[in-house]
Amino acid sequence: ARARGGEAAEPPRMSSSKGPAAEDLVYLGWFTGDWACTVSLVSAQAGARGKDGLAAVLPAAAAALGTAVGTAGTPKGRKTAVCRWRRTSPETNGVSAGFAVEEAGGICAGTVAAAQVVAGPEADIKPVDDEDATWDMTAPGVPGKWRIVANGAVAQPGVDGPDSLRVSEVFDVEAAPGAGVTKAPKGSKPLAVIRVATNYRRVPLSGSGAKAYCLQALQTATLFAPPSTPGGDPGSEALATYESVLLFSALDPKTGR
Repeated sequence: ARARGGEAAEPPRMSSSKGPAAEDLVYLGWFTGDWACTVSLVSAQAGARGKDGLAAVLPAAAAALGTAVGTAGTPKGRKTAVCRWRRTSPETNGVSAGFAVEEAGGICAGTVAAAQVVAGPEADIKPVDDEDATWDMTAPGVPGKWRIVANGAVAQPGVDGPDSLRVSEVFDVEAAPGAGVTKAPKGSKPLAVIRVATNYRRVPLSGSGAKAYCLQALQTATLFAPPSTPGGDPGSEALATYESVLLFSALDPKTGR
């Protein structure tokens, strides 16, 4: 598009986007397209209280950590997926043109990261049909069946420099109903809280044309003790921290240009 006087029109600006979960957020326009994503677990470690301190809050997370430590930096700690963001328009999704929204039906990267903290790298994640932004999971070697519930997300552009977007998410951890466990009463406090920060960057590809680019991200998922009272703030001490690197390459020649 060209502005009046022959100058190139500036892309629309975005201050921040907030929603109950990452799938409700609006992303910068350069996310638009189909991407092959590789997620590599770089590190997994307990906090200052050690694995025993983690087990005292959430035994499943301690078991998951034991598995994850052995896969960090190895092929077993690597996952692949296809991620799709669609261009916004008032007609199709009710959002101003020039941005992107994640295609419905998938599981966002932050959700996968939170599930890994609870159930390890082999977590089997399933959306709960009758609940919004809620997922159940199980995994080999991890006791119990667990549930994470999205409790807020925000996307902020430019926090980490030009061509960057930081997505911050919060998840509550609950025991999934079944096997003698009833559904947590509304308003009750979670068993633990997970915060996931994903810092995306648009990176130009040298030798592939001036406009070609890929996406990279550093993702940190941290587990905290639950709030002392329902609706309160979670503990301030990290009990477990996972770090991963995400790489996105274009599946379609029109993506990443």
